[in-house]
Amino acid sequence: MSDWTCIICDRNGDWSVAWRVELERDAGPAGSQPVEVVGVRTVTEAVRRLADNPHAVVAIEIDAIEIDSTRALAAIDELDELRRRFPHAPLVVIAVGPGSDQLELALRQCGAWQVLRSRYELRLLVRAIRQHFRVVDRPSAAEVDRPLRAQILDRLPWSDATPQLG
Repeated sequence: MSDWTCIICDRNGDWSVAWRVELERDAGPAGSQPVEVVGVRTVTEAVRRLADNPHAVVAIEIDAIEIDSTRALAAIDELDELRRRFPHAPLVVIAVGPGSDQLELALRQCGAWQVLRSRYELRLLVRAIRQHFRVVDRPSAAEVDRPLRAQILDRLPWSDATPQLG
């Protein structure tokens, strides 16, 4: 598993495919490190993968259509525990359906970095994902030799739009 990894926990793999497509479509500037997408089916498997890579972005699908108050509380408790165990891993919750609006505030309060309610919102999230990895990525020996100004510019949120320096 590469350092730039997104762990997608979804039932049938549809969201994993969507993440792969969007991350390949917006590959970042030339020479950017590719982001690996790992699809899993259970939160237990996602936790195991996070233990190997605690800075990975993790996305967990919650069925907002079928969720009742008891299952919502259990899901929120599980997400809260995940955030406490892996505080450096951005948590994205995929909550599709009419009940997702009512869940969003509670999901954000338990630490969701983003709540996706459609595949369109994933397009908007891709740049933030790449920025997360650039911030947590350790500089290589070649990076350390680059001028400080260039290193700082590369880590800014709008770095994809700035000219590359030295």
